[in-house]
Amino acid sequence: MRLQHLRIAITKHQYLVLMRSLRNTVLFDWRNSMQARVSLFTLVLLVVGQGIGQCSSLQELRSTFSILNIDQDYYDQLLGPSGDFHEVVDGIELLNPRAQFSVTNCDQGWNVATGTLLEVQFTVGNETEYRSGIIGKSEVLSGDDTFQRYYTNRELGIQVVVDSRGYLKLVNFVPTNQTARRCKNYPPYDSAVSMYAPHSTVLLARLDDISSLETVLIEFKENTYQEHVLYVFVYNNTLTGSLSSSQLIEGIFRLIQVRYKHLERRIHVLAGGYREETEAEVFLIPKSWPGPIARPSVNTKGKCY
Repeated sequence: MRLQHLRIAITKHQYLVLMRSLRNTVLFDWRNSMQARVSLFTLVLLVVGQGIGQCSSLQELRSTFSILNIDQDYYDQLLGPSGDFHEVVDGIELLNPRAQFSVTNCDQGWNVATGTLLEVQFTVGNETEYRSGIIGKSEVLSGDDTFQRYYTNRELGIQVVVDSRGYLKLVNFVPTNQTARRCKNYPPYDSAVSMYAPHSTVLLARLDDISSLETVLIEFKENTYQEHVLYVFVYNNTLTGSLSSSQLIEGIFRLIQVRYKHLERRIHVLAGGYREETEAEVFLIPKSWPGPIARPSVNTKGKCY
């Protein structure tokens, strides 16, 4: 029975309160410290009632790895000195957690301190077949290709990746859709589309560069993509860019009107904010998928986040 297993079995708040009281036990005579004795008694109840390192659901484990609220030191304490992790939750064997921490202010648009936990990904070690509702009733299919499918519960901040055979491959703990925690000039977060990769990115230093989007538009009109929609996010550079986003968007709409009017209802052209380069980012996705969100990286003063 290792201490790191115990830390996984209790909430962050309980852990901090208990550890503080246990330190008091060392510094003071525990017989004269009612707080320490109560905390030790509570600790025993937690161990007996929950078991060492046992979480009854993915939601409970997600609460322990409190995304956007803990730093790397606390995360390391959860895993223990060796960094080993092995949990079986609701029949799912979770191994080899890979964490992502913020490296700059407003990393990925989150208004959190540097070194804050942004995401944790677990490998599934056993053959667990996907079943509807495995991550809650609010799950949505947010990605589907030849090799894998993504299901996301936006409310709980849990995502599963399912392989082509229908078995769980990965479990991801991601932020919930917390608009209040977003930095200025960043769009609201949507965990269901966080894994989307752009179909292409086109530099737009001049209005003539808009013609570079024709390659994508020609591909889009093929029969293969009749059930798809096209999203174009236009990003502007406020320091070196001579064109505004509105000018570029107007130019893209003119191109669509002249040559691709029959596709107009399936094309969305949006201002994405600011980046180091003036460019367009293109997403080509099925109609049934949630729409992508813009991913700016520079604020209005031209300063990188």
